[in-house]
Amino acid sequence: MFKRDIRRNLLELLHNNSRNVIIVEGARQVGKSTLINEALQAYPESVKINLETDLLTLKEIDGTNSFRDLEVILEHRFGVKDEKNKILFIDEAQESIKLGNYVRSFKEQWKDTKVILTGSSMTRLFKERIPVGRYSTILITPLNFYEFLEARSKTSLLDAVNSFAEKPELSATIHKLFLEELEIYFSLGGMPEVIKDYLNGKDWRRTRLEIRLSQQEDFIRKSGISDGELFTQALKGIASHLGYPSKYTHFSDNQYQAKKIINLLQAWKLVVEVPQRGIATTSKFFPKRYLYDIGIAQDLREHPFPNISILNTLSSNLRVPLGGLFENSLLLQLISSPEVYGIAGWKNSSDENKEVDFVVDSNINIPIECKASLKISPRSFYGLREYLKLSEQKSALLLSLAPYQKIKYQKDDGQEVKIINLPFYAARMDIIKKTTSA
Repeated sequence: MFKRDIRRNLLELLHNNSRNVIIVEGARQVGKSTLINEALQAYPESVKINLETDLLTLKEIDGTNSFRDLEVILEHRFGVKDEKNKILFIDEAQESIKLGNYVRSFKEQWKDTKVILTGSSMTRLFKERIPVGRYSTILITPLNFYEFLEARSKTSLLDAVNSFAEKPELSATIHKLFLEELEIYFSLGGMPEVIKDYLNGKDWRRTRLEIRLSQQEDFIRKSGISDGELFTQALKGIASHLGYPSKYTHFSDNQYQAKKIINLLQAWKLVVEVPQRGIATTSKFFPKRYLYDIGIAQDLREHPFPNISILNTLSSNLRVPLGGLFENSLLLQLISSPEVYGIAGWKNSSDENKEVDFVVDSNINIPIECKASLKISPRSFYGLREYLKLSEQKSALLLSLAPYQKIKYQKDDGQEVKIINLPFYAARMDIIKKTTSA
């Protein structure tokens, strides 16, 4: 079991007095069940039901006509009723066509027992309407870079990140060590089984391929679309355009079919869509789309192209795809943070130079641009300068592979603003917020 940052948020939900149902979402095989089972070791009275394997219980739940029927089944089959110190954990909850209807009743009628539901698609769970205010959600993504360092027992580097939060100065030697670790992480991605096999000297590439093929099989089984190649085509289309506007024509000549597939992949947390907004609320641009794991993105787009090295690929043309991977990795880390309330890209016009990759809503707006360069130049923050010029913001972030640097300048109105180049390995949410508010 790897140490996951999100575990703290899960424990807080288990310990608080809220009667909200806890819904844990995420793509298959990102570690949802493992995380919950580990957290529930402190609760010997907890009961687990897996609706993907326990087909009898699934059939009985879907045969109920009321919440009272469900209560009878739970008590009869599992000895579960509303009582103190009990936790009911229903895994793969989206397999049921009825369970989502009872989330409201769990919240309003059960006073003591905590209920946890997991699944890869809340839209499948709530087939009619979503019971707003009756549940709390946690999104599990693959291991982020800091969890990867923890898995690799790189304690000294984790300590260096913590020190960086207080004093953003690292030697060139330590900076290079971080880049070497990023090189490995970007090759592997963050799927737990892949990292586990890598650490144990096993064939992690085969494991990653098996994960993707199991996702494809799942797609065929649940979508009603028998052509599995459409699944791969859609993922390849996204992987090949990371960091760029995403169009349905990237996936299929049939726009209706492409839209249906992308909507399914988003619902199953395999694809994340980020809207692109302009100055006017009526501005419309194509969204950007990203994949659930950067390792799988690498698999889908690298062949037959050469491997891209963070440290050794010096051609600027070959390094361009790295920028998309950086965006993808950062986005996965941001969307799983409870401190992030929304993310959108920003464009001043159709000119790609006048855009910002992410504007993160975390009580304040934090504009962030990602660059895969080892050195920064004025061109690196052209979009950020444009954003600061048109907004009331006083600071913005450039994430790159270059060492920490702060650039101060005055806008036309005389107001001083700053752009902070933050090394990608320091893109932790607490450091991001502290850096931009300092």
